[in-house]
Formats: sequence, structure tokens, C-alpha cells
Amino acid sequence: MPASSARVLLLVSASLLAAVNAMHQNPGCKPHFHTSEDLDDHVDTATMVPASVTLDGAAFGFPSDGTTEKNTCDELAAVGADGVIRGVSSPIEQGFALGFIATIGEPVHFKYWNGKTKQEYEVEYDFKMSKNAQLGSFGKPLVLNLGKAVASTKRKKSATKKEEL
Repeated sequence: MPASSARVLLLVSASLLAAVNAMHQNPGCKPHFHTSEDLDDHVDTATMVPASVTLDGAAFGFPSDGTTEKNTCDELAAVGADGVIRGVSSPIEQGFALGFIATIGEPVHFKYWNGKTKQEYEVEYDFKMSKNAQLGSFGKPLVLNLGKAVASTKRKKSATKKEEL
């Protein structure tokens, strides 16, 4: 594929990520994290499927809390070193599916939102972006340990613009 065609495909992919995330939000849920619409400078993608979370060693939140993929408001978000949200999860029966965009070698960390308690948590898992990375598998799901609860952060939509929750 010529470089110009690849660039056009990437621009379309980056601009559609936010729309795809929004389509997978459950009715009745107010999204906590929002994928930035300004990701065109990042050219690599990764996925995390399936993922679930623990708190103090015990299963926590969706899917262990009795909610289903049809009614949970819990979310995972991939966050770049610049604080920009690179992707927001969709719920699946086994937990979360998360696709995100970054640049190879860039550090990516993760945040979790518990929709029932309206509480945000740091995730004790950091990742150095690699090309076409696949984190977790249905044979070996990724279990993420939650760190401390944090005050809801301002979501950073781009490197220069912040929006209050």
C-alpha cells in the first residue's frame, strides 16, 4: 500500500475511534472517559481483549458485580503519557474489549471507572506501545489490578485542551 493511502486509512481510523467507542456505550450510562478526536499523529494500534479488574486481590466491578455487558456503565481507558485518552473500552460478556492508538515506544497507562460507585481508579499496569500489540486472549484473559481510588480527573481531549467532567 502506498504511504499516502496508509496515511489516509490511519486518519479515517483515528477519527472513527471516538465514534465507535460512543456506539458501544450502554443506554442510560453517561460516558466518563472520552476518546480524543485528535489522534492523527499516532500510527499504531493495540487491543486488550478480554480484560477484567481486581481490587485488593478480589474480582471487582463488571463483570463480577452482577451487571451485564448490556447494562454496565464501567469503563477502561488507555491514556498516553500526555494525558490524552487514546481509547475507551466496550463491555463484552467476559469483561472489557479495548482498542487504542499510540506511537511505538510510547508509554500507555490505564484508568478504570466504576459506574455503580461513580469512582475512578488508577490501574497498576503500564504498557510500552508496540506495533499491533494484543494484550490478553480468550485463553488467558488479562486481569488488571486496581490501585488507589482517585478524584475524577479532568479528561484531556488533546494535548492543549482540557474539558471539565
